[in-house]
Amino acid sequence: MGGQKDEPDHLTRDALIQQVADGDFDVVRAELEKCQELMEEEPEMKWPRLTVATLLMELREADKHEAILGHLKQLQAVDPARRGYYAHLLSQQHISHAVAAAGPSAAVLDVQRLGLTALPASLRRLGGSLTTLDVSGNALRSLEGLQGLVLLRQVNASDNEIEEVDELLLASMPSLSKLVLTGNPVKR
Repeated sequence: MGGQKDEPDHLTRDALIQQVADGDFDVVRAELEKCQELMEEEPEMKWPRLTVATLLMELREADKHEAILGHLKQLQAVDPARRGYYAHLLSQQHISHAVAAAGPSAAVLDVQRLGLTALPASLRRLGGSLTTLDVSGNALRSLEGLQGLVLLRQVNASDNEIEEVDELLLASMPSLSKLVLTGNPVKR
């Protein structure tokens, strides 16, 4: 008592993500352990699993990729009402991992058939080197996320769900000479 404020035994998701941003990984790892214990006790409980997946994604540790995918796939099974949301998170994890694995000077990025639903801003990290991108066979509805990739010459976006291509987006890629859109319901 004596004027001391009790600290909560858990942190909010935003507070945990801020801890990651601040580099305080000990607090994050302690929270991850608590969530792991909860998942062992209640394997069908979705919130600790989502917290673990989200925190591991924020930590951006390459060796956690398969664990993240496992958690997100399990969430799709235990929480079918949010299946689309988990599919989007899986998509973002796949491409973020591919971008990180390719390295900052990658000229070619192949992320075909990964179930991608959107292209993340993390692609811009490759803006100074990426010349060829294959995003074919995914579930993309647009090419948003390619802005600023000024060296990009070739994009294979065949077999997606793209209905239209923004002309301003194309104008932001002055080196683009080949865009493949076969197998998409492009209207114009």
